[in-house]
Amino acid sequence: MPLDYQGPYFFRIFLIFPRSKQWPAYVEIDPVLITIKQHSRLENLHNFLKLRRIFEAEIHNMMITVLKTFTFIVLVAVVATQNPCDPMDDGPIPPVAPTLYLSITEATQEDLMQHPHSEEYQDEIRLHGSLNAASPGAITLESTNDYSSVNPSDYFVFDTDLSGQKNIIRLAQPFNRDGATAQITDDTNIVSFTLRCTPQSNTTAARFYQVSLLIRDVNDNPPVFLQTPHIRINELTPTGQLIATVQAEDKDLNLDGGISYRLVKHPGVINDGIEFFSISKDTGEIFVNARLDYESLGAETNYYTLVITATDSGPGILRTAQTTLKIYVRDDEEHGPVFEYEGCIRFDGYCVRPSYTASSVQKLNQPINVYPVPNTQGKPVDIMFRSRDSNSRATIQTFIVSTLPGGYKDHFEARTVYYPHNKVEIRQTKEIPMQDMAEMEVLLKVEADGRGDMAGYAMVTFVDPDSSAIAGGNTGSPKEGESEPDDKYSELTLTLIIIIAVTLTLVLCLAIVVICLVRRQRREISDKERLYSPKEAYVNDGATAL
Repeated sequence: MPLDYQGPYFFRIFLIFPRSKQWPAYVEIDPVLITIKQHSRLENLHNFLKLRRIFEAEIHNMMITVLKTFTFIVLVAVVATQNPCDPMDDGPIPPVAPTLYLSITEATQEDLMQHPHSEEYQDEIRLHGSLNAASPGAITLESTNDYSSVNPSDYFVFDTDLSGQKNIIRLAQPFNRDGATAQITDDTNIVSFTLRCTPQSNTTAARFYQVSLLIRDVNDNPPVFLQTPHIRINELTPTGQLIATVQAEDKDLNLDGGISYRLVKHPGVINDGIEFFSISKDTGEIFVNARLDYESLGAETNYYTLVITATDSGPGILRTAQTTLKIYVRDDEEHGPVFEYEGCIRFDGYCVRPSYTASSVQKLNQPINVYPVPNTQGKPVDIMFRSRDSNSRATIQTFIVSTLPGGYKDHFEARTVYYPHNKVEIRQTKEIPMQDMAEMEVLLKVEADGRGDMAGYAMVTFVDPDSSAIAGGNTGSPKEGESEPDDKYSELTLTLIIIIAVTLTLVLCLAIVVICLVRRQRREISDKERLYSPKEAYVNDGATAL
């Protein structure tokens, strides 16, 4: 008998031994080891080892067969205990109705016609039973009328997939998830309804399930720019200055990110500004990127043109919108603002070294009353300013530059007010130990369009409330018992007059000296000519002879 004999073990083991020269005494089979004892050794040990491998393989095959049989029995038992319309997945214990979570992608009519069986437009309903009426566990599915906003029967149908093995819900009509606006409040993200499952074998045993159907978004809308008005800026607007912000919105969810912006070069536009401006990719903020030049634009086309695109982030095909922004540039302001009040010392029609006084006792966060120097009005005045350019459109900013004594700059606040007229309001925001100092000086600054070289300055001096510098005390006439206050402007004027007089005197003396020297030189030249003339010499000689 050959060693590859596939008969029962006890026959196979027993029948190989006739090939041996002697009959075996007995055979013992152990689960781990087979021990063969004989009165005489085997003829060929190789045959024994081969027999052992065959025996182990047969044991392994037998165990697999038993395991498959057991599994089949268990499955049959489980299937036998399942009823049509029972859920396939674990869920709440009845009588609480479990929720079926499904998802389908929105689609147009064209999408449904091109891909009628796409898995994007269907999802499995994991309930036992089959919608195939010929199946032993046949069931019927239908939605009830307790839907929230969308009637599912208008858009969806219950069916089986192409294999006929799965129950599915399928999108049968075009469905648009996106609302009329970019706001999420008018989107249809979830379709909720109640599903009734009825076994055909027992129509009274219907089961009900809550269905939450997620409508997945498709990137089918391009961004839309909001209003992009044209803007005006000064040609000296500094590099890096934020001048405008454009914004676009999208009806789609843009789950992969927001809208991105960029400038594009467009042939044929007038004064393309792509080299002079930059845009933030994420926010749409536009910044000045280079120095502007009003003269290079031309009188009729004094603007830069920016072509801006907004691109969504998908998913799928990226969609883009485009808009055009004109940035008008006005000519440079030639002069900065100046402070103005009646009675100030003027040069070229504008106040020179404007100064004010105020009481050292102030309420916090209240506008401070100031008095001009010299106080010709006898009452508080507004700290007014005006531009030296007749058609100025500059933006005026007000600052507290410094204080004397120092360290109190942050104790004050300056505000620019444009109505009913241009003025500056200053307020004290923190307590200051005025009793420890004779006076305090605060230097104000008004600046046009952020340019430090176009600025005006004024000094506000805080003094004791009883000082003569406060209201009515500096009107030009001293009070009784008081001496005339020193006038530093008169001293300056007097000094200038003296210097001019001395200079004129020196110039006059120098002119007289020059005139005298010239006349003396002319006289000497005339004398020499008479002295050396021949005719005069002859006359002189004759006169001498006589």
